[in-house]
Amino acid sequence: MTNQINQSDQSGLIVAESGGTAPTSSQWAFLQIHRAMEAYNVKTRWAPGHMKIVGNELADQLADNEAKDPHQPYGMAASPTRSGIRTVGRRLLEHTRDTWWKDKSSRLSA
Repeated sequence: MTNQINQSDQSGLIVAESGGTAPTSSQWAFLQIHRAMEAYNVKTRWAPGHMKIVGNELADQLADNEAKDPHQPYGMAASPTRSGIRTVGRRLLEHTRDTWWKDKSSRLSA
């Protein structure tokens, strides 16, 4: 017996929740969702976007609200991810390169 049907218009989420592999950037959340889905017998199915499905409309509204007024994450969500660390590293590398180039390019002969 299924206690809950989770509808989503994100096909990647459905594949992941149906037994796909956990992305390394948020593996902790992925595994936590799988444990909860098994414990409460939750199933996921695809729902076409923009179809006035109450839960989907609410999820879209919550996502829009967060995009407009972001809040600081807490708990596990505040932990750095591999993807986030790579992004910070890439930005630092670009900044260092740009700073170095600006300094050195002014000394080049014309």
